[in-house]
Amino acid sequence: MKRYVREIFTALFLILALIAGILYFYQRIQAGKRTELINLHTLIASQPEMIIRLNRPQVVASLILTHKDVKSLFHSVVPGVFLSLIEQSPSSSTPLLSVHPQGILFYTKAEDKDVKRFEKEVFKRHFPAYHPTVEKKDDITYAFYPDTANRFFGYYHHEGVLVAGYNLKLLEEVAVRQQDILRDSTLSLQMERYSSDKQAPMNLFFPVSTFDLHFALNDSVTWHAGKEWFATDIFSSEGKICCYARLEMPQALDSLHLSLAADTLSRQIERLLPDLEMESQWFQEDNLLNYTGCTSNPS
Repeated sequence: MKRYVREIFTALFLILALIAGILYFYQRIQAGKRTELINLHTLIASQPEMIIRLNRPQVVASLILTHKDVKSLFHSVVPGVFLSLIEQSPSSSTPLLSVHPQGILFYTKAEDKDVKRFEKEVFKRHFPAYHPTVEKKDDITYAFYPDTANRFFGYYHHEGVLVAGYNLKLLEEVAVRQQDILRDSTLSLQMERYSSDKQAPMNLFFPVSTFDLHFALNDSVTWHAGKEWFATDIFSSEGKICCYARLEMPQALDSLHLSLAADTLSRQIERLLPDLEMESQWFQEDNLLNYTGCTSNPS
């Protein structure tokens, strides 16, 4: 009798272990599906001055190491810990950086193994003297490291997304957006619509409202850039760092107005990326202004 009882308990244990394993893998699959459905553009904190999309993070990391212009560009805008995050990002990922008056945020899809690599290769190396302070708020667990100038670097990892930055309010805003089931997809649609080339190592997005681009076509009609976002592609060519963009223009504009538009674009890029000195070229094709700006000297 005891032998049968032991066999029954063994069978029940094996059944429960099998059920637990199935539930575990089911939860992993469901979590993976939720992560796939999340579009990082929908999480971007409000009122960014610039958004950087890293289509090929490993290529960008290589450019940072080999081109002084790119290295100078990133160091003038992006804190060093973000550069390390880019270097350690999976090659299949497409991280984002959003630049705000309050600071910069880094977004990427990341599995648990990726977060462990970030903690080992990035956070512990940049903040070796401190253990992170952990806080939980509304089901989101934040980790904070003290940095110089009384600043704190923080990040959270939730449902397959890692977000990091130096501004707690921006981090919390993004966390609320991620938890909100009814996400606003407007920004995502705009990013997808205005992106020129996802094969370029980087895309930069600027709100059109941040720069003045309008012309009087005649005494009663004024043209202005109507899109909410202006997109540029960043790539390397003949040792130079170049930006390429297309802008819809009325065919009625003459070459003087088109040249002024190209100069305005160059000034906007140089304002946000002050270490880039651009030499620009442009040509009009139907109603499109094709703009290319490259650094003056090879890196």
